[in-house]
Parts: sequence; C-alpha cells; structure tokens
Amino acid sequence: MALDVYVGSLTRYYAGEWENVSERTARERGTQFRIGRRVGADEPDSDIQEILQAILTWRVELNQSLGDRIASPLDWSEDLDAPYYTGRPGWDGFGSLVLWAAYAEHPAIRRPASLPEEWDAATSRAFVRATPTSCATSSFGCPTLSTSPSRARMSTAGAWS
Repeated sequence: MALDVYVGSLTRYYAGEWENVSERTARERGTQFRIGRRVGADEPDSDIQEILQAILTWRVELNQSLGDRIASPLDWSEDLDAPYYTGRPGWDGFGSLVLWAAYAEHPAIRRPASLPEEWDAATSRAFVRATPTSCATSSFGCPTLSTSPSRARMSTAGAWS
C-alpha cells in the first residue's frame, strides 16, 4: 500500500483526470500500470461540468460559513488544465505530520526534536490526547501509527495492516 498526496483542483481529482507517481512513471516508460482504486471507479462516468458545479457551490457555502473569520474569500482555479502535483512522502513523513499536528493541538506537551527510528503513536501523550475517545467504541477503530527501520505501518485497531 502506498501513500499518495495530491495537490490540485478538486474537479480534476474527482473526475479522475490525474496520475500518481507510479502511473506517470509507467506511462513514460510505455508499460502498463493498473491502480487498485480510483475515485468514482464503481460509478458511471460523471459529467465534469456537474463535478465542477458541485465544487463551486461547495466553495461558496464554505466561504459563507467562514464569514468574517477569514480575511478574504477562498478562491482557487478549478480548471482541468491547471497544474497538479502528486508525490509519495512515505509513512515516516505521514507519521511525522500526524505527530506534529497532535503536538500543535497540545502545545503544553514537549515535542521531541526528531522522530525516533522506532515509535508507536500510542505512547505519544500528544497523539493520545488528540485522538477522540469515541474511537474506543467505533466499529472501525482508531488510527494507530508505528514505525520501525524496516517497515512503517498504519492500522485501525486491527482493521488494516
């Protein structure tokens, strides 16, 4: 399993008009590549104009809900021709970001200077405090993170591995 990060228009993303790093590499090499899941893969092809209108409506509603809590309305290009970027930061990068967010939410807890080679988020006071207590009763479990020098893993109470 890979962690892909996509930065670009939501219209392009939901229309499936983008490639991840592996797809692009395979195309450039002239080899076939099959991705296990694409957004909307089980649904009939959506009309791009329909997707665009839904995104623009959502953005208007988002700006209205934010009101004067933002200096100026949120605005970005939803062009299909607008550039997009994808990357694979790896699980250590993801884990570091999750822990950074947990420590940012709980600044009274001292943040380590670096991510240890082996760590388990369950032992991080900031992560535990930032994790909702409803996770214990959730049928899906809660995200748990751990890393080791040989392999990084994310699971939800045994649901993934």
